[in-house]
Amino acid sequence: MNNSIVHLQIGVPNLPDGVKFYKLAFPEWKIEKASFPDYYFVNNEGGRTNLSIGIGLVDEVQPRGNIIFYVDVGDIPAAMQRITEAGGKILIEKTPLSGENGFISRFEDPFGNLIGIWSES
Repeated sequence: MNNSIVHLQIGVPNLPDGVKFYKLAFPEWKIEKASFPDYYFVNNEGGRTNLSIGIGLVDEVQPRGNIIFYVDVGDIPAAMQRITEAGGKILIEKTPLSGENGFISRFEDPFGNLIGIWSES
């Protein structure tokens, strides 16, 4: 399909700390060093989508925009615990979506990025 979103980048000002945080927060992610400097890829095989995800070095995290991506975690309370233990801050507790659309939560990573988590139950 044309105009599909094909890649998502998480910018962090400290790459080793960023990779460590995301490995702790989402242990199912297989984070691998890219063949070029200052970048890692998340191996997304077996996920719901084939969206390419990267963790890259930035000079500074920009102020938040209005784009939020959500990670399918299966168990929001367990993910929230891992996120806070890794240094993230929960901004929105587990919240039901209307209808049968599951649940969400949102957090801020240690670098100021706003990210959502989602679960069916």
